Amino acid sequence: MKNLFKTLVALTLVVITFDTVVFSSEADARQRRKKLRLEKEELENKDSSFITRRQAALLAKKQYGGKVLSIKRTDDGEFFLVKLIKDGHVNIVKISRRVETP
Repeated sequence: MKNLFKTLVALTLVVITFDTVVFSSEADARQRRKKLRLEKEELENKDSSFITRRQAALLAKKQYGGKVLSIKRTDDGEFFLVKLIKDGHVNIVKISRRVETP
């Protein structure tokens, strides 16, 4: 009986360790993908006539309030679609990528 208990405890520790390794590697991969996406976006936005994904999110949040759920660029690349949630309602806001000059 003691051997069975020891075996179960050892298997449980192996499973917990494996889950931790898998989750941490997935989190690391997500962080790397996010960093690469941000670096790519910075390179694309060297031209100051376009706003960044982050700036579009801030503009949408400032104008409409709520929490940003996602940001996607339209197929033509001229707009960002910012998905916001506020009071249980989801709204999609279209933000122009072009910086308006006075």
